[in-house]
Amino acid sequence: MAHGLLDTGSSVPSLGAGGEQGRDMNTRRLPRRRFLQFLAVAVPVITIGPALKFGVFDFLLPDRNLDLLSATDSTFSPYVGQRFRIGSDSVSDLQLNEVLRRGPSSFSLFFTGPGDRALGQGTYKFEHSALGHFPLFIVPGRRQREEQIYEAVFNHQVAA
Repeated sequence: MAHGLLDTGSSVPSLGAGGEQGRDMNTRRLPRRRFLQFLAVAVPVITIGPALKFGVFDFLLPDRNLDLLSATDSTFSPYVGQRFRIGSDSVSDLQLNEVLRRGPSSFSLFFTGPGDRALGQGTYKFEHSALGHFPLFIVPGRRQREEQIYEAVFNHQVAA
């Protein structure tokens, strides 16, 4: 009679109710091979969700990671007015307000965020639904109304 994963198909000795050795008809042991087969399916199923959430597999998804070395002002221009999620405890997202072309291969991005929880100068993990994930170094600038302005400068000029 088959009982799925619990069917041993062999008479594996186990301790009975009185502690004596013998086959106990109410207890079945899971054979090692079935246990390993179960783990081969269960472990990936259990761990894939958290791994995706924390970006463990980001390197396998190149279309989800923006290559900043090839980014231009036109990469970001369509997303002016949209919000970008950032990896910070104090601020959850910033809005891209302006893309300013500074030369043939340099440009600046201007973001705004809440003025009461300003971010310090540094590199933050940005995320956008169309652009994917990318690290970006931002510098806090002037405050405008009740918002903090941040600037990210790109300069792809090659020294001669």
